[in-house]
Amino acid sequence: MNIPKVEFITQHKLHQMAALYAQEKKWEPLSLEKLQERAEEYKKRWSQVEEKILLGLQDICGLTYKEDTINVYLLPAYKGGFSTPLVTGSYLEPDRYIDILSHELIHRLFSRDKEEYSFFQILKEMYPNKENLVIIHVAVHAVLKALYKDVLNEPSRLERDIEKSQMFPAYKEAWEIVERDGYESIIKKLFPKTKLNIQK
Repeated sequence: MNIPKVEFITQHKLHQMAALYAQEKKWEPLSLEKLQERAEEYKKRWSQVEEKILLGLQDICGLTYKEDTINVYLLPAYKGGFSTPLVTGSYLEPDRYIDILSHELIHRLFSRDKEEYSFFQILKEMYPNKENLVIIHVAVHAVLKALYKDVLNEPSRLERDIEKSQMFPAYKEAWEIVERDGYESIIKKLFPKTKLNIQK
């Protein structure tokens, strides 16, 4: 099982570009100095859970990260993140940031193994009338629930994640489906090689 190293990266040129984006959105960007401080805060907090989360995600899905290093580019004015390349904002306090990073690392795990195993068709068959953004997040949220409950044993993270997702319709609907259909059932259908003994 591979445990890639997560590297938090701040970059002057990216900082400049993101600052311009922030002006359009009327957001207050972090200074480059503050962004670098935030990167250190994230690195310290992540180091406490890195191995547990990366091994846990691979066990839940029965998939393996292909790369040895995952670069995470931090922007001074962005809310949320995306997985390829892995980019996140830097507004959140470190503990909540762990949830966002875990979310993007799940997407990353999915995309890195898609040549060997694609579960998206299974999802479309399970939820034929749902939008793609909803159904992919059914998978992400099922894995997140297993991570929070069965790996980290921190159900408060689950409660917080569901609460924070209420303002995003696709995420909200995906969580409703996971709660209705059961994360254990979804994972077993999508990831037949799961190594995690999921407790009901």
